Amino acid sequence: MSTCDTCLRDDLQQFHKCCRRCGSRNPTYVKPDLDDVAEPTVHEIKIAQRLFAEGIDFIMGPEIWYSSCTYYTPDFLIENRFVVEIDGGYHRASPHQILMDRIRQRAIENSGYPVYRFTNQEVKKSFEKIINKILFLISNSQGAANQSSILEVDISKEHRLSSIIDDVLKDKADELYKRTLAHGWTVDVFNSVISDFISGPNSNRCAVQRLMMLLLGLNFKASDDGTADFHNYAALFENAIVILQEFFGDIATVELKNEFNMSATNFLKNLVIYGKPRILPERVITVKNDGDIQNLVKSFNSNFSKFGIQVSDEDLKIECLHEKEKRSSKKSQSK
Repeated sequence: MSTCDTCLRDDLQQFHKCCRRCGSRNPTYVKPDLDDVAEPTVHEIKIAQRLFAEGIDFIMGPEIWYSSCTYYTPDFLIENRFVVEIDGGYHRASPHQILMDRIRQRAIENSGYPVYRFTNQEVKKSFEKIINKILFLISNSQGAANQSSILEVDISKEHRLSSIIDDVLKDKADELYKRTLAHGWTVDVFNSVISDFISGPNSNRCAVQRLMMLLLGLNFKASDDGTADFHNYAALFENAIVILQEFFGDIATVELKNEFNMSATNFLKNLVIYGKPRILPERVITVKNDGDIQNLVKSFNSNFSKFGIQVSDEDLKIECLHEKEKRSSKKSQSK
């Protein structure tokens, strides 16, 4: 890291196109090799420079962690109170992209930050109006800086993300599945399996969280009438919460709920199209028509709303359509 010549912040990194605290150009900038490192647009840089001139505390592209495995980087975090997103045409390119933005926004809002969106065209045509709107939001935001979010709170570097490869996690999930069937969901059972491949559950919260999600997938089953048994699935989700609380405290509960809330639409999409979570080898249920989809969503929401987790019919249909388009495209390319 180096120090910004303009604002004297010492967190300027070589792959930052400009300072994330004031918007000044980075004279030592080197374009990163990784495509997933997002660079601020000219509109974002212009807003950043103006906010700095106005004496506003902000961060461009902050990491907002909503679990130890996943984070989002919105365009601006303002005064640690709310998020501002500047959307280009890509964000309105398709119903699926709009859905992804909505899911991302929900994750940020679940972390305690209201989200306000503007378009590149709005910034280009009415720059002063956008700046005044942000200043107005600052002056009218309620209370002090956000205290309830999980922005880099209690997520030390060793707990962020997981260095454990997927095949190892799947093998351990299979082992846990067998042991929990025989002995129940107990801390001792989880400890005995987890300690085999990491030094202990407390050493990697993300790995344990991913393992728990895989285990839940292995436990998915149908009810006697052939529909998804979300009552049993919700009971197991509650077991997962209890285990993670034992290991990590309340923060793990927040993370598991956030993670599943953000992946719930994708989870139901797999049930509609494949009849199962991806981890299972064979179809478990069959969803034939829109009525079945509505009943699936209704049953899911009735069992998971108590955890603050819900999915809409429309979002699920968009996700399913996108998946079918991807499959069709792959088939065409393989011919």
